[in-house]
Amino acid sequence: MEILHIWISILFLGIMLKWGDWKRWREYYPTVLYMCMGDLIYNFLTKDEKLWRWESPVFTHTFLDMLWIFTIFPAIVIVFLSN
Repeated sequence: MEILHIWISILFLGIMLKWGDWKRWREYYPTVLYMCMGDLIYNFLTKDEKLWRWESPVFTHTFLDMLWIFTIFPAIVIVFLSN
């Protein structure tokens, strides 16, 4: 199950490379930062009382959060805003 997170991030990066508008990435940059900072602040404020926790024997909860924050969130923002 833990390898699923890696496959999802690779899938979203491929989708971003195919359908994302790379000519205007500077326009989307503030939104990417806003989403990433929002999730980082949420993780910092609720580090002791999470709503859910990733259960994985290989990856830690923090690693999986950072994987989602720095790969999947920017890909989603770029694809969404370019369409």
